[in-house]
Amino acid sequence: MASSTNMLPDKQFQCTICQQAFTDPVTTPCGHNFCQACIQNVWDSSEVCQCPACNKSFHTRPEISINIAFKELADTFRKIIACSSHLAAGSESKPLACRNCLICDRSSTTLLLILYKMCLL
Repeated sequence: MASSTNMLPDKQFQCTICQQAFTDPVTTPCGHNFCQACIQNVWDSSEVCQCPACNKSFHTRPEISINIAFKELADTFRKIIACSSHLAAGSESKPLACRNCLICDRSSTTLLLILYKMCLL
């Protein structure tokens, strides 16, 4: 039986630079998402400013800001991972992150409801 963490759509919430769940996600002009610190570090250490995902070059360094809606989804994903990992370890009690998921059943957001149901696995 697959663990609940394997069933989560982790690639959508994972920075391709650090391979972790997004922290302060930003979107490049070409539409790719990265952690703000990750993309800034890549651009700071390179003479050419380009997207690490598609190699599109930018003449000037793009202005980037945190994608608030995507940050909220990534934060929810991070909580679900914490809950799923805790429950997979066999603990009877739910951690704070999992208890917080209980508010999702009042949400009309489909993704949050799906993540909430996965948290209960």
